Amino acid sequence: MKKVFVVLAAIFLLAIIACSKKDDAPVSSSTSTVQSDLVGGWDNGVSTITFMADNTYAVADKNSGAIDAWGTYSTSGKQLTINGGGGGTFACFDTQTMTYENGQYDYSVKSNTLGLTLVSDNCSERTNTLTDSSWAGQSTPDTKAPSVPNLSAIAVSTSQIDLTWSAATDNVGVAGYKVFRQHTLITVTAGKDFSDMGLEKKTSYSYAVTAYDAAGNDSGATEWVTATTYAMGNVNVVGTWTGVSTKCIFANDGTWTLTNSFTGGGTGTYTVTQNTVHLIGTGKNNDTLTADATVLGISMTIPMISSVEGEEDYYLYESGP
Repeated sequence: MKKVFVVLAAIFLLAIIACSKKDDAPVSSSTSTVQSDLVGGWDNGVSTITFMADNTYAVADKNSGAIDAWGTYSTSGKQLTINGGGGGTFACFDTQTMTYENGQYDYSVKSNTLGLTLVSDNCSERTNTLTDSSWAGQSTPDTKAPSVPNLSAIAVSTSQIDLTWSAATDNVGVAGYKVFRQHTLITVTAGKDFSDMGLEKKTSYSYAVTAYDAAGNDSGATEWVTATTYAMGNVNVVGTWTGVSTKCIFANDGTWTLTNSFTGGGTGTYTVTQNTVHLIGTGKNNDTLTADATVLGISMTIPMISSVEGEEDYYLYESGP
């Protein structure tokens, strides 16, 4: 009976552990060999480099506040390996191997100053930036993480999704944001928006964003948001569309002009999203006309709605330009 109780207890404990795991946070490697004395923000007077506990780093220009470079890093003993990931001078992309080149440095921390000594690195810009002067650390450790931003995502084409998020707050100051797609870090930025391009059409993608400060404190991740790229590109409606007693001209400058033998027609502006045309304009009696029309092949039906009761509100265009 005692053995049965022990087995049941073990199963119950495993169930608690399994249920406690979160699968909605960005992938983190904070359990690796990151050295606690290296995590934080370091300033050399021109730039700030931030080593974060999830094995990512970012280098920011102090004058512009822009992220110059970002990537991942690891430590073993007192040796630091920096892996390029993207951005400006630290991209260090090898076109022959199609990989980001790594850099190895010996490092030491004395009196809140980080010292870096080159071991090997094929990226001269990174070497010059990191080793041309000492990096002074924060005298008072900052352990408070920034607040969590609010994220939104919207598809704008067959291959692009635009992300925007609210500004995070911090007791010292927010240094930047990390953007994750499908649990993979895809960019680090000081701004509050990002356009993810080169995506597959008619495909759903999930995103999350975290904020970090100069001491390397990461906020929690935003709620994961999902957007789906368009299945097809925007249709071209420029030209003259004709139907029974009607003619509508869509111009390149985003304007339209309609004539109708019964109602007199109207004028206005339009935008196109995929195969849907959004119109707004003015009718013959200064009434407001609105419509959302779907283009199928070379035909389009436009249910034009008037703001004035009793006005003609339906026009049919049978053939395209």
